Amino acid sequence: MLIRRIVDPLEVPEGAPTASVPLVEGSEGLTPPFSARVVTVRPGSSTRPHDHAESEIWLVLDGHGEVVEDNRVEPVATGDAIFLPPLGRHALRNTGADPLLFLTTFWEDAETFEAELLRRAASHRDAANAERPVLLLPSFPTPNGDLHVGHLAGPYVAADVCRRALLLAGASPALLLGTIGHQSQVAVRAERLRISFYEAAEECTSEIVATLAAAAIEPDVFVRPTAGSAYPEIAADVFRTLRANGTVVPRTRDVSFCPACDRYLFEAFVAGTCPHCGAEDATGTECERCALHHDDSELLAPRCTTCGAPAERRPLERFYLPLEPLRPLLEAFAAEAATSPRLRAFVRGVLDAELPEIAVSYVSHAGIPLGVPGFERQRLYSSFELAARFLAAVDELAGERGWRDFVRAERPRTVLFFGHDNAYLRAIIFPAVLGAYSSDVPLPDALAMNEFYLLDGSKFSTGRDHAVWGRELVEMASADAVRLYLALTAPEGEQTNFTLEDFADTVERELVGEWQGWLHELAERVASFGDGTAPEPGPWSDEAKRFYGEVGRVAAAVRAAYDPRSFSTREAARELLGLVRTARRFGTATGHFVDVASLADHARTSLALELLAARALGMLATPIVPDFADRLLRALGDSTPPDERRFEEPPAWVPPGTDVGGLADDWFEPTSVGAEAAGAR
Repeated sequence: MLIRRIVDPLEVPEGAPTASVPLVEGSEGLTPPFSARVVTVRPGSSTRPHDHAESEIWLVLDGHGEVVEDNRVEPVATGDAIFLPPLGRHALRNTGADPLLFLTTFWEDAETFEAELLRRAASHRDAANAERPVLLLPSFPTPNGDLHVGHLAGPYVAADVCRRALLLAGASPALLLGTIGHQSQVAVRAERLRISFYEAAEECTSEIVATLAAAAIEPDVFVRPTAGSAYPEIAADVFRTLRANGTVVPRTRDVSFCPACDRYLFEAFVAGTCPHCGAEDATGTECERCALHHDDSELLAPRCTTCGAPAERRPLERFYLPLEPLRPLLEAFAAEAATSPRLRAFVRGVLDAELPEIAVSYVSHAGIPLGVPGFERQRLYSSFELAARFLAAVDELAGERGWRDFVRAERPRTVLFFGHDNAYLRAIIFPAVLGAYSSDVPLPDALAMNEFYLLDGSKFSTGRDHAVWGRELVEMASADAVRLYLALTAPEGEQTNFTLEDFADTVERELVGEWQGWLHELAERVASFGDGTAPEPGPWSDEAKRFYGEVGRVAAAVRAAYDPRSFSTREAARELLGLVRTARRFGTATGHFVDVASLADHARTSLALELLAARALGMLATPIVPDFADRLLRALGDSTPPDERRFEEPPAWVPPGTDVGGLADDWFEPTSVGAEAAGAR
């Protein structure tokens, strides 16, 4: 017999929120099939929020508090027992004046874990069908040039794919886009061309809009720099509100100044060495390599990008946003939002250190004025305007209702799409400013981050003329071909590389060779079997059963890849390519049934299954290759308007008797990579 007496609450070490002691495991060589600990929680403190695969029971021995699991909060007191299933993020807060003592027992429970895993996956799918609208917010492009392929491969194709997939899932998505209204890169371009800031911004915005349209990217809202939107007033109100409640405060800090140009240097007007990673091409407060924030005073060896002269340091009073007081908001956001492992590690690294103070204003002639006496020359930093850009887009979407009434009534879910170099802006500054400004607006549910997309092994660069432009690539092939290739090679968790040669080879091999080749062969098999119409399935062979199961598996995998909380165009595209290859092999193997009279019934089943797979391809591929998918579904007898189609579960049969002769049409053409392609560089 083993007795461990715990009469009084355990002594909690100074500075720690909790203390615990194991009851059984590790004692006298015992190895029970569970673990048990007694835990004391200091008044006003909480256990660390966490989740795990084990089932767990808490028994409150003394005191009272609150149990938090996911978004649910319940009061508990002495004598209460709480069962916590696997995977729920939970914690116990002590809301009393005395220590809270509880017993926790947890054990491996594979059956409950599997059931909870399936339940949560179904819950995520159901959420996509919920009435709450889903707002998709890719990074607004900077209007200092057109969009190249690297831009499209990042947030823009991904956000449009997600929009189309959510629509097919029965959700109400809205893609919010625009161009950044006040970025120093635009000012640099305007100075070089000797035109006004807004002339430069509008000129490039028109090019960006044309490229998005060419790539079949269809935003529901597009906020232009000089459009009559609520953007300037919303941005000014965000600043006024945060200044009034003390979230934004004045500070005097050193900044860079160029004596030769006689001006303060901010953002793209100054370059130097990143104080965090040592990258020598950092600018202002941003570093593309590590994405960490640094203050203007921390940039090492700053130099003026206009004249190249070394910069001086001069004190300047301006406004700052201290992030440390907003830590609880950011911690809660980080715990709830769905992110990739890469982004989760980045955010956790930021939150594990002391949070900095972020500059809110800078000296500039372009931008939104502060409206504060004594600061007439200062404008809002573009990074601080992120929340306002989002709310201005929501305001335009809401129409006469306005953004406040819209978010209060609809409680929209939001998904962000951005590149790694914008990770700090989107995952730290954006939720901090938005959450501090208004509790009415739900913070983002999911964040989809991409890495850099390389061109021939090097970064895309407009300045070095190292780019392939989006519209020119579409002209070499088609929007569908470009979207499929970019989805397949998207730099989601790692840098990936674009080459014109691989693009052309992939289109020729996969789309022309495999997809078109299979559909042509299927059309021939159906025509040779009967009258060119879809047959009714007959008896099932073992290979037919396996193939049907594989089509269902692919459908589930593709839909999971389209889910905003596990979003991956690469996974979806790979599964689609695999489906076509599997279907073609199945068709080749079972095509011999057509020539054997006694196997005619099996031939009917095999052909019907191939047509089912073709229909599944059309539905599942719609978000990535919308034009091809619509043509394919129409060739299979589906005349439903694209916006009214919905995913089919299980995959649906092509109705018997449907004329499918249209499968013999030409679906894709090889790209025109050659002299034209070489000239696009």
